[in-house]
Amino acid sequence: MTASTSRAAWLAASAGIGAGTAATFLGLVRLARHPDRPWSDVPNPSYGKQPEHVDELRRLLTEDLWLVGASTLLLLAAVDALVVPAARRPDPPLGPWALVLTVGWTAAALARVVWMYARRCAVPRDEDA
Repeated sequence: MTASTSRAAWLAASAGIGAGTAATFLGLVRLARHPDRPWSDVPNPSYGKQPEHVDELRRLLTEDLWLVGASTLLLLAAVDALVVPAARRPDPPLGPWALVLTVGWTAAALARVVWMYARRCAVPRDEDA
């Protein structure tokens, strides 16, 4: 396999992964507009799935999915930005930035999930009580 074939294969695979990721999150956003489905699982469903709270739940879910989808696509683009220059070198090291990006993204995603569960989707406290 020649270098140009490898580059073309990488570009095709990278574009396919990006398009597939974008399509997945678009589908998830579409599904999140129906949180009353029996397959959906949300924090505090006894509160969030009540008719008076469903619109707010839909808004929260779609906002979170857009954020996770966009950050995932940015991570993929950043990895591509590291891979392309590395592929031009005889000994292709990705360097420390690949680890920083993946660990940083994972830590940020986990922190966001914890915050979403503990705060964002928590049952509001009654101010009068």
